[in-house]
Amino acid sequence: MNRISTREICIRAEVVPILKECLYFPGILNKLAGTNLHWACTSLENLYSNNSRNSVNTALTQLWLDATVAVAGTPDRMVAEHAALVAVLHANVAMDIGAYFLQELTKKFDTMMQTPQPVEDKTLDNIVCCLAHLYTFKIYHATLLYDILSRLLEDLTEKNIDCVLVALRNVGGVLRKEEPLALKNFIHDTQSRVAKITEDAATGSRIKFLLEVLLAVKNNNLAKIPNYDPTYSEHLRKHIRTIIRKGNYITPLNIRLEDLLKAEERGKWWIVGSAWEGNRPKQEAVKAVPYMDMKLLELARKQRMNTDVRRGVFCVIMSAEDYMDAFEKLQHLGLRGQQDREIVHVLLACCLNEKTYNPYYAVLGQKLCDTDRKYQVLYNVHLITMMNKRITIRNILF
Repeated sequence: MNRISTREICIRAEVVPILKECLYFPGILNKLAGTNLHWACTSLENLYSNNSRNSVNTALTQLWLDATVAVAGTPDRMVAEHAALVAVLHANVAMDIGAYFLQELTKKFDTMMQTPQPVEDKTLDNIVCCLAHLYTFKIYHATLLYDILSRLLEDLTEKNIDCVLVALRNVGGVLRKEEPLALKNFIHDTQSRVAKITEDAATGSRIKFLLEVLLAVKNNNLAKIPNYDPTYSEHLRKHIRTIIRKGNYITPLNIRLEDLLKAEERGKWWIVGSAWEGNRPKQEAVKAVPYMDMKLLELARKQRMNTDVRRGVFCVIMSAEDYMDAFEKLQHLGLRGQQDREIVHVLLACCLNEKTYNPYYAVLGQKLCDTDRKYQVLYNVHLITMMNKRITIRNILF
């Protein structure tokens, strides 16, 4: 029997029952439907404003999972409505709500993947279905979904193949439309894995069916996917735009599966202020840029780029052909967690050291902000810090 920490006992014994009363008696979750989604979201937002966010997250996630993850298969329509609810809260209240749901779902997914699951038990299928629908509403980037699909295909069992088919049935069209290159690579990797197994296994009906579905998605022939009907999900995606308040938006979380599963060691770096060293092993040095001109390194020294990370970022920015080249090279530097702030530091330093304004730095910065909201936060922090320093210096001098 697993041991439960004192904190978990307190949450289960005190907080969860209180909030269950708040959620179940008014019937917020058990009456949830597409037609009353606005009412459900408003009611839950009031709960968040009047209670501890962590307590509401804990209780709401448990109730949400009780409704969507069961031994029997959960209807896709019901899962889509519950995912839409999370998407609105993710936008209107805070992005860490979506992150909390993702972390709990991936923990359950990882736990179930460690032991073989019977085909008739649909718990794992429901977890994958929930994760797929959360991607439909853009709560996270496709990289996490591909991590999950790749984990499933590490062992080509009948249960794992069924789960991959569940994901493709719900988001195959979205992946084909929005992530065609990543989908192509995933299909190629899957075909390579199938080619490595025995001939008898490769000709099995489930594997053949999986390859047929992947080919149908690749060729945009989605009608061949059994029970594929994105109509209701698309309707909900349009509907939640009317519920999300003006000025708010759904910020996709650029998280990998490994980050979620090792959050206790590495910290929740996707939430501003939550990253910490903790039990994390000593971080490896940033990957070296393939080619660094000695003149650039000397210039980096003159610009006071006093760490390997800053020098690497500086050389990438200054040697790139254009902003897209710089953006792609920065993504391959291997920066993790708090090291990303060095990109903003170097960009602002380079921009300020130019004799005349160079829009290159602004365009590159805009691309980073469009890709991940954390860069918006980092820019705000750096700019406020720099302005405060200048005000302080001005007060001292004058």
